[in-house]
Amino acid sequence: MSEKSAPLTCAVTSRRGIEWPATVAGTTVNRPCPEGTRGTSSWRCSAEGLWTEPGPNTLECRSDWTIQRHDALEETIKDQDASGIPELLRAMTSDTRRPMVAGDLPKLLNILDIVQDVVGREVWAKSSQKLVNQLIVNVVHNTLRAKEMWQNWPSMKRQTFATRLLTCVERAMTSASTTVHSSENYVQPLVMTEMSESIRTSSQPSSYFLFPSMALWAGENNVDSVDVPKEALELTGLDRARVYYASFANIGDEMEPPVEILPVSEQLPTGGERRRRVVSRVVAASIVLDGKTVRLPVLPKPVIITFHHYPEALRRMSSPECSWWDTEEMKWSTSGCALQSHNSTHTVCACSHMTHYAVLMDYVGHEISTTDNQLLTFLTYAGCTLSIVCLTLTFLCFVLFVKGGGDRFSLLHDVD
Repeated sequence: MSEKSAPLTCAVTSRRGIEWPATVAGTTVNRPCPEGTRGTSSWRCSAEGLWTEPGPNTLECRSDWTIQRHDALEETIKDQDASGIPELLRAMTSDTRRPMVAGDLPKLLNILDIVQDVVGREVWAKSSQKLVNQLIVNVVHNTLRAKEMWQNWPSMKRQTFATRLLTCVERAMTSASTTVHSSENYVQPLVMTEMSESIRTSSQPSSYFLFPSMALWAGENNVDSVDVPKEALELTGLDRARVYYASFANIGDEMEPPVEILPVSEQLPTGGERRRRVVSRVVAASIVLDGKTVRLPVLPKPVIITFHHYPEALRRMSSPECSWWDTEEMKWSTSGCALQSHNSTHTVCACSHMTHYAVLMDYVGHEISTTDNQLLTFLTYAGCTLSIVCLTLTFLCFVLFVKGGGDRFSLLHDVD
């Protein structure tokens, strides 16, 4: 009578600060959330005996610091303590440098929204507005770095959260323009933002104005730039208009459009899929007057946006499209935007309105599934390990052979 084979299991492992036990294939295991957080996390072991990606589900987890910061913010607002808001954001800057769980994302965004709203509305909070903006940019930068925190959320939720981040930074910079009259800019590796001084178009001969200001001297240092036509500024009718500019890296990964199912055609007898990717930073530009974003009609001359690319970001990509983010429909649109030029390092777009822009391209070829990717990774490591072992054995055999052969030669020489 043959023995039953042992069931497939996922191996013991550690991921996201949690120890995961051996788990039978096709089942889900629950574990307490990482230290410093509360709630329950889960992870499914696939039918093939591999842990599913993107890893443990931490949607039900929440870091203790999110509760502490929210309570501190309520106390600050109650006491009208202007110094309490920068202090809170400094603490959040430190908090967000550490690993975060998926449940932290909406809590973090809620705190930023409240901070931005209070600083923009309450007189007692405006004295620290410039410092608050710098700290908001720091927190947003750390949030965009925390890729694992985003992965458990479904696509629509990620798009919503990304839109809230874009809007939060824009509202913070825009509302500060009533109290901070000089230009202000804040730069982090993943976030760059600038509010210009008031632009007096009547005294300047330029037909276009370049933003950000650092693009004037940064040259080829990968600074995405926006050329705003003079006519866009003149539509306000005053010489007090300012320009808001921002550039966000990583955020495009959370704003990818859904897969399109292509109909059957002569070129595609069996139909197909269209997968588009955001291959650039997301760049924002708007006209600001008296602390508010001015909604302009279709511009008589287009805004020119120059995107910088790393060549590796364009591998297996084709068909570039200049797009803008429709915050109401929560999707990318190409209406009003046209491609001017494209190569492996730059894309230039012309758009008839001011908003958030990006370059989208089609993914060419077949994507490897998560399970197949895990198998390929395992086979690669196994193959490399086997090759190293074989190479080591070959070397040892060679050494022993040479040593043995040398001894025999010496004996024969002595006999002669």
